[in-house]
Amino acid sequence: PLWALALCLVFGLNPVQATILLMFSALPTASSCYVLAARMGYDGAYVAALVTVSTLLGMLSLPLALGVLRAFV
Repeated sequence: PLWALALCLVFGLNPVQATILLMFSALPTASSCYVLAARMGYDGAYVAALVTVSTLLGMLSLPLALGVLRAFV
């Protein structure tokens, strides 16, 4: 989300565009990547852990990112 905020400031995005960019940047990794990794013979447990961590971080980063956006817009 910090990179997205920097891009919002650099490109001068309007509030709607900035909100959408920040929301997508704070979303967690798709859980379908676990299925793809498991089907292709990669370490499914490792990918599942990454999805879990990104989901937990997304729960924290999305409200934070939107709160920071509110301060700048």
